[in-house]
Amino acid sequence: MKDIASRRFSKLKSNFINDPSLFSDSKKVIDGHFREGIIELIKDSDENKENTYYLPHRAIIRKDHSTTRVWIVFNASSHAKGQLSLNDCLYTGLNLIPDLFSLLFRFRSHSAAITADIQKAFLQINIDEKDRNFTRFY
Repeated sequence: MKDIASRRFSKLKSNFINDPSLFSDSKKVIDGHFREGIIELIKDSDENKENTYYLPHRAIIRKDHSTTRVWIVFNASSHAKGQLSLNDCLYTGLNLIPDLFSLLFRFRSHSAAITADIQKAFLQINIDEKDRNFTRFY
C-alpha cells in the first residue's frame, strides 16, 4: 500500500509546485493537526517498520469557504490489485446510527431543537498506539 500512497503524494507534490497557495493552505492544515495532537511524527528508525499501512490522501479545495479552504482527505478504501484496503480489514461493529426517519419525526415533534457543529469529529477519535502504524501518510 505504500506504493499507492507514495504515487498519490508525488502527484500532490506536483500540484503544490503548480499552485503554491495549495501548498501553503495544506501545510497550515497539517501543521494545525500536529499542534492539536491529531497527528504525530514518526522516528526515522521506524520508517521502514514491518506491519505498516500508508493511507493515500489528497487535498480537497473549497474556494467558496472563507475559513477552511482546504481539507486533507484520507482514502482508507484504496487498495492495490489483489490486496485488501484498510477499511476491508477493520471490524465494522454495530450500526449505532439511529433510523433517520424516526430521528426526523422525533426532531419535529418538539417546539425547540438544539443543534451543534462537531468540528473535525472524525479526527478526534483516538487511535491506540499499537494501531497507529496502520494510519501513516506522507
